Amino acid sequence: MDKSIISETFNSHLEHKYAQKKTSHEYRIKKLRDLKAILLLNSQNIEEALRKDFGKAPMESAMTEVLPTITSLNLTIKKLKKWMKLTKVSSSILFFGSTNKYYYQAKGNVLIIGPWNYPFQLALIPIITSFSAGNTTIFKPSEFTPHINKVIKAICEQVFTDQEFSIIEGDAQTSQELLDLPFDHIFFTGSGHVGKLVMEKASKHLASVTLELGGKSPVLIAPDYDLSTAAKNIIWGKLVNGGQTCVAPDYVLIHKNQYKELIPLLVQEIKNRYGDDISSNEDYCQIITPRHAARLKAMVDDSRDAGATINCGGEVLVGNKIAPTIIGNASNDMKVMSEEIFGPLLPVMTYKDMDHAVSLINEHDNALALYLFTNSQGSIDKILAETNSGSVGINETLLHVGNANLAFGGAGKSGLGRYHGRLGFVEFSNLRAVAHRKLAMGLDYFYPPYTDQKYRLLKKLITSFNRFL
Repeated sequence: MDKSIISETFNSHLEHKYAQKKTSHEYRIKKLRDLKAILLLNSQNIEEALRKDFGKAPMESAMTEVLPTITSLNLTIKKLKKWMKLTKVSSSILFFGSTNKYYYQAKGNVLIIGPWNYPFQLALIPIITSFSAGNTTIFKPSEFTPHINKVIKAICEQVFTDQEFSIIEGDAQTSQELLDLPFDHIFFTGSGHVGKLVMEKASKHLASVTLELGGKSPVLIAPDYDLSTAAKNIIWGKLVNGGQTCVAPDYVLIHKNQYKELIPLLVQEIKNRYGDDISSNEDYCQIITPRHAARLKAMVDDSRDAGATINCGGEVLVGNKIAPTIIGNASNDMKVMSEEIFGPLLPVMTYKDMDHAVSLINEHDNALALYLFTNSQGSIDKILAETNSGSVGINETLLHVGNANLAFGGAGKSGLGRYHGRLGFVEFSNLRAVAHRKLAMGLDYFYPPYTDQKYRLLKKLITSFNRFL
């Protein structure tokens, strides 16, 4: 896009940001209701656009793109008035005669850079959250999803003014030009590599950032859990969106005595979901581009060469489809275990005991999600205490992301910041501490000049305060 257009759009938002901050909850809620109505009217257009961009089944689009967005809208519409209210904070006797509160104020001008893997819901939910907090928003979508970008633009332009919301399309160069501008907050969803560049750019303007990244999300199956039930859940979570999900199961850890039993269950579950002719199955999503598909095929070949067993799949099917692939006897020195997969490849590793499983997990950077299948509270407590990740799913995969009330975000290299629900509103807000003294309490007694008498009295007060702890 023309650099002058980017500059003009940013300056227009800059002029408007203080007016946007002052908008009432009535104004914001009305626009969110309008957005919901228009979104529902366009649900088929959304599904068709996603089908054109990378072959998503209409039901999968409705389930993973439209439903979470509607859920987020419903919650925000219901709770926004409450979220915007001043929050009272308690204080000690020292502050008797004063009130202390938190005031939520919009950060100002927000840049949202969206991903291609869930290009509707991972655009709309941050846009909804930014607007609900009173910000102006410029949205840069992925260049890989032109059809859904067009739908998003058409929907949002029916609801928001040009100074409230703008969409700027383009390639990586466009993103660079946007990141050079002094936004107040930047929200980015994508790879860790690009996330570092976003953070570096933001630091030049001291802009706050939310980074929703990725990583290797492990699945640990404890020996006490039913393997067929685990296999159903794992294969569903792995193959939704062709495996192109930031919280998809990235690899499986199974006890060494159960490995031979699990592998055929995983293979059979793939057939149960998608049949024998996956290449013609319209429920199975393709990979976004040939380049991304070639990367995945190279991972399979590297694993085979390094001694792994390819228990099913491994080939490129029609178009950009990669066959669901179970990679047995995987090890951490393989490429498929050294970087996020982001496709329908599932490595399986074995562990000797739970301590060994924990050590294997902790050899990797903090994951965006960790999945544990167990009926043992002791195993749950151990994994929560001895590992780290942005979120944890117990006896489920992916579903935690669909809970609009549950905060979503990473830990360490898998992300920075949280959104969804109230914490999303807080993430896009400047939390201002407001102390309001209503009664004069004679605290000026302790102002300079400092005397021995004042010092002795202060020490007595400190001692007396300690009794109330």
